[in-house]
Amino acid sequence: MPNLFEEIKKPFVSPVPVGTVITIPPVSQVCILYESIGTDSYYFDEAYIDIVTPGGTTTIAGENTGGTLNADTPVQYAIVYRGIAVHASAGSIPIKENFRYTYYIQAVENKLPLKKWTCTEVINRLLDIAEPLRQGEKPRFRLQGVNDDGSYEAGSQAELFDTIYAPEFSMTKQTLRECLQQVGEIVHGEPRLTPRKDSTGEWYYEVTYDLFGQGEAWKHAHMPHVLKQVVQNANSYATSIDSAVENIVNVKGAVTEPYAGGGKSMRAVEEYVRVTEDNIYVFH
Repeated sequence: MPNLFEEIKKPFVSPVPVGTVITIPPVSQVCILYESIGTDSYYFDEAYIDIVTPGGTTTIAGENTGGTLNADTPVQYAIVYRGIAVHASAGSIPIKENFRYTYYIQAVENKLPLKKWTCTEVINRLLDIAEPLRQGEKPRFRLQGVNDDGSYEAGSQAELFDTIYAPEFSMTKQTLRECLQQVGEIVHGEPRLTPRKDSTGEWYYEVTYDLFGQGEAWKHAHMPHVLKQVVQNANSYATSIDSAVENIVNVKGAVTEPYAGGGKSMRAVEEYVRVTEDNIYVFH
């Protein structure tokens, strides 16, 4: 059967936001017949538009009649153009062609993207999960400038880093220092710990970044270093087991229920253990 249409237009876009009012053009503006010339004429014998929605189907009759569709729910809608087109020519039998064209339109809700994390939020998250906490306990680590109520002091590093968006981090089996150093690559600084007292007089560790390129003297430069000396003699040489150990459970061990007699452990760290006949030594 010959095609009697010169052009079939695509009047719709998909998807559309929920609440969009869609204008539906008439059949004659979508299914364009060939122009009638001389004794050859083209016309519609029947023309309909079916608007299919979750509530049912609405039909519009007539080649020059259009309508509207309110896409008020996040579902798929269908608009169907159908009918019979005719090609009549003098001295011959008219040619009739059934046509049907369906357009699908998906309405979607406009979901806002997730909030981007700032470097301050990443650091706060790291410090919150650095060690397991029971209900009512406060983290022992806090970024410089974070108050007891979670607000940020003006001019503090917490306020400064809160203006820097953080990329996605992948942190597995790292110590807290290594995680903070990874964030330090973004803020261009080296993390340091300083013992402080909060408003209630309790001690905590303040995390401060020594920012690169600054003219300030490093306040830790003159602090005494921790020194541990290990002596080995002929009696103990080659008489022990050396092994790398992960997830050492110590007196601050993982929370054990019931808590009475239990303990807490730090998060996953790598230690070095030496087992001898007389004792066990853990190096870190």
